[in-house]
Amino acid sequence: MERRTPGVGHPVDLRDRGERIGAREMLIAGTALGSSDPRVFTRNVDEFERVEGLDVENY
Repeated sequence: MERRTPGVGHPVDLRDRGERIGAREMLIAGTALGSSDPRVFTRNVDEFERVEGLDVENY
């Protein structure tokens, strides 16, 4: 059985595109995408911008 983080591209897909993100960032992005307002406020804009459908705000 293959596991995926809801809303976030499969880690292998991100790796193949050269767009890997960290495990913590993947959990945060998946949580945000599962909410009614898929937005994160972060200083780590570069990694979070790789996630489709996520509104990334720099602070």
